[in-house]
Amino acid sequence: MDRVEFDKSAHCLPEYRRELWNGFLFMTFDSDIAPLSPTTRVDSIEIEAHMLVDYERAAAADLEKMQQAQQDLVQTVFDEDGEMNRRTFLGLQSSAAAGGRMSHQELNIWQLQNWLLDLLDLEAV
Repeated sequence: MDRVEFDKSAHCLPEYRRELWNGFLFMTFDSDIAPLSPTTRVDSIEIEAHMLVDYERAAAADLEKMQQAQQDLVQTVFDEDGEMNRRTFLGLQSSAAAGGRMSHQELNIWQLQNWLLDLLDLEAV
């Protein structure tokens, strides 16, 4: 078999912008997005939901109603999650809170995050 010359430096995977913020790894295809790093507190968030519908449903008269119902559902889920996260945080700050793992999968998540950090040559904050 003939040997083919191949320049590895001319053929590589694209690099994307990535940031580590409060232990979370964020990646984006858009290099013009404002950095997350300086943000220390989130006071508000804008949610954008997209629906995939087939052509016949898209032409239906009730499409706007379906879109509004979907947006309402996403907002409701977000609000409930936010409230539960707030309550969890307050509970963990309580003097009655016992130390230790919060979830049986906490170790797995930590291992995955550290694997990603190692892969991307980043350090945990």
